[in-house]
Amino acid sequence: MSHARIAVERPTALLMIAAAAILFAAAAGLVPAQEVVENPAKPKAANAGRVVAPAEAAAISDEGTDEYYFKRPRGLNIAPDGSLALLDENQILLFDKNGNFRANLFKKGQGPGAAAVSAFAQPQWKGTIVKEGDVTVAKNPKEPLYKTPILELKEELSLGGADAAGDDAFGRIRHVVVDDAGTIYILDSQSAHIKVFDASGKYARTIGRKGQGPGEIESPMTLSMNPSTGELAVHQASRRMSYFKTDGTFLRHLSFKEMWALRGRVDSRGHIYITEGFVDEKDPRYETKMLGPDASVISVIGKSPAPTGGGKLDPFMAVNYFIIDRADRLIYGYPKTYEIQFFGPASPKLFKKITKEYDPVPVTAEERAEEERGVPPGMKIDFDFSRYHSAYYRFFAGDTGHLFVQTWEKTKDGKSVHDIFDPEGRFIGRLPLKPSGLEVLKGKYYALEEDEDGYQTLKRYAVTWKIK
Repeated sequence: MSHARIAVERPTALLMIAAAAILFAAAAGLVPAQEVVENPAKPKAANAGRVVAPAEAAAISDEGTDEYYFKRPRGLNIAPDGSLALLDENQILLFDKNGNFRANLFKKGQGPGAAAVSAFAQPQWKGTIVKEGDVTVAKNPKEPLYKTPILELKEELSLGGADAAGDDAFGRIRHVVVDDAGTIYILDSQSAHIKVFDASGKYARTIGRKGQGPGEIESPMTLSMNPSTGELAVHQASRRMSYFKTDGTFLRHLSFKEMWALRGRVDSRGHIYITEGFVDEKDPRYETKMLGPDASVISVIGKSPAPTGGGKLDPFMAVNYFIIDRADRLIYGYPKTYEIQFFGPASPKLFKKITKEYDPVPVTAEERAEEERGVPPGMKIDFDFSRYHSAYYRFFAGDTGHLFVQTWEKTKDGKSVHDIFDPEGRFIGRLPLKPSGLEVLKGKYYALEEDEDGYQTLKRYAVTWKIK
């Protein structure tokens, strides 16, 4: 097949596309309707024919691409925004103002005059975004905007794993934080310290040690960073938060006193966010709270039921979850329904919700049997298994405003299907990932993965988005 090249001389390229092509493109909203301008019999310019000097401004070729090819191009139209519509044999090819291919409006073989939008055309989102008071609600259908993969991942760094030794080995990775420079801070709950690696994966230092004294860590649960001060905050099961500089200098301990904080994180203004557990026979529950830098309670963000102490146990019951994103927004969910709430930034004010229709995922017989096998010898537990899993499991965010929600759906190779939402809250795609995703930052995806033998590996992947 021979290739062709279209040169665009913008001052004089006012050729009219065939009437049918223009009407179709206008109806599709891709080419604006044309005005009819009546001109006098003679030109106004005294030196007609020398008003402009044609000069090539752009060129479009079908060489080196398989998205389209030219047959017998014979008509060109330029829209006010500079985009181009080219009439060719059995097709209308659309290009943006830079000459990038957008769509082919006609498909050969569908009958005389028949037309269809190609796979390259922009799909239509079928959800709605509405205002409910001061809260913006993005309501999503079951199906995503894009059916094909919207991003690609390429592994570029791996820390830990079965073959790791010395400073590169871990006991049990509990949490990971990455700063803006790409430095990686890994909280090891077994060794009760933080290992620091530079962006290339080279070991730099260890922060903290096991113990209860100043600068020591006991039963660490979560790790977070205050990006404005660079302080690392280690939340511990001993009801305290310990603060360190990134160079390892110990700063202070902060006691949660009587609060049984199950997990805690800080934002850039020093606020602390925790999930507190309440062992109450009448009302066992979890409460997600926003605290001041001194651990005083500012607000209760959300509540959800907790397992009862003496009743039947449902290991698949919905449990609330939250993260703090790079914009200081608290993202909270109680997956009894598919709803995720956004608060802040750095305040308890609700400003956005994401909802989505979904099909519940059944709890399998193997999952029930696995829970029963996990009961320690000599202990009796009376299970009351749910028929279905909760609406979703957990989620993580990207610095671009995207949200990645881990569902209970699995692929044949054991990956968890993630729903991806754009910054507006629209459900735009799905992506199978190995558990557990941590964050997308500066074009990198960070994940904590585990093999069948229980060895953990911190992975970093380069992210390439296929959509704009």
